[in-house]
Amino acid sequence: MNGKSKVILSGVVAALIAIALVGAFLYTQNVLPGTSAISASQSNQSGTSSSQASNGPTGTLAVLMTDPPTIPQGVTAVYINYSDVLVHFRNAGNQSGWTNLQASGEINLLSIINSTQTIAAANITSGVFNAIKFNITSAIVTFQGQNYTADLVYQEHYLLVVIPGGITVTSGQTAGAVIDMTPTILLLGNTTNPTFAFLPVAKGYTLPANSVSLHPHIGDRNDYNGQIWTQIHDMTHFQITGAGLTPSSVSITVQNTGAATVIFRFVALTSTTSVSGGWIPSTSIGSVSKISEFFIIAPNGSLIPVTDRAYQGMVHTLAQAGYALAPHQSVTFTYSGPITLGALVLLQGQTPTQGINDGQNYVLTITGSGLYAQTAVTAGSTTTVSASTTSSSSTTFSPVTSTTTTSSNSATSTSSPSTSATTSSTTTTSSTTTATSTSAG
Repeated sequence: MNGKSKVILSGVVAALIAIALVGAFLYTQNVLPGTSAISASQSNQSGTSSSQASNGPTGTLAVLMTDPPTIPQGVTAVYINYSDVLVHFRNAGNQSGWTNLQASGEINLLSIINSTQTIAAANITSGVFNAIKFNITSAIVTFQGQNYTADLVYQEHYLLVVIPGGITVTSGQTAGAVIDMTPTILLLGNTTNPTFAFLPVAKGYTLPANSVSLHPHIGDRNDYNGQIWTQIHDMTHFQITGAGLTPSSVSITVQNTGAATVIFRFVALTSTTSVSGGWIPSTSIGSVSKISEFFIIAPNGSLIPVTDRAYQGMVHTLAQAGYALAPHQSVTFTYSGPITLGALVLLQGQTPTQGINDGQNYVLTITGSGLYAQTAVTAGSTTTVSASTTSSSSTTFSPVTSTTTTSSNSATSTSSPSTSATTSSTTTTSSTTTATSTSAG
């Protein structure tokens, strides 16, 4: 790399703080608020155009990928195959506005922690593009030295990243966008008979002008002075501000305290005397399934119990998960109905189950965008927050410790047999606790 390139790249580290943050989510028919309607429902690529423009000025668009995944202990590699990387022209129709960058390949997500790899680069018509989408065709997890095919757990095989404000491709210049993959890999079953579920989530960022190579190629690597994960991670924070539990209801209130949208997917309720005994994404679900009930968080905010008898039924339930919470917003997820620890029949079989006992201590764990938070709660209470930790479950990161303050909210449980989510942009604080936030190493 020449001296000029080094100077340009050193400036990117500071500039990443001010990059245009993209709201990203699993592909559905919905579009984030404040963006134009974009539809990508046809997987046969109808309405797409070639990556080479025949008329008008052109520029180069490079799409880079970085990844801090949430992985179980013992996982040493996560390989995904991707294809059909497309971008959407802002002023074009929903179906006709997609440009295919003609890119596909394989990438080990654990090899691009705190660095980027170019997954697509093409010369396209100049203009403003307001979305990127791509297809994940398979995922392979290396666990304890053996490879396992993971189930792709989402309703469509496309990830759609909407770009508020758009990314501008200028004639004769190169523009760059970073896709931040934050998938969760769940170890279903146990370590002796493992099966894996791959729950993909992505966020996007536009890179500052002149921060990428003028002639990018697929496979190019850049570590941006080792700071890219730190800058992105600093934008993603959330905390538990309230929790409630009764024998027939559970509620958990979270606040997005960062600058990036957080995608919440999964809640675990575990019978244990301390937060350290609760389920965390780096452990297998089977290790605590006898004393836990698991819920997915649906796009409408509903908490849905995972009680399936068959593996494919469980995968189908997990595929419904994904609630997007914007920065500085709060939401209360609630469930009313029977709560049964050990209810995941797939793993427990005929093992005796148990209910919730008033006065007993439990731990709630919630996962979101590659992070998780935990709090202890005493059954019969609706406002208990005794501890809240927000951590990364990737075993690849070095420990980083910081101090955060969590506020205790009123978390209301309804008595009707229903699930719901209540969102607000303000938080009423009645008490505070100090919690330690650790990036697990």
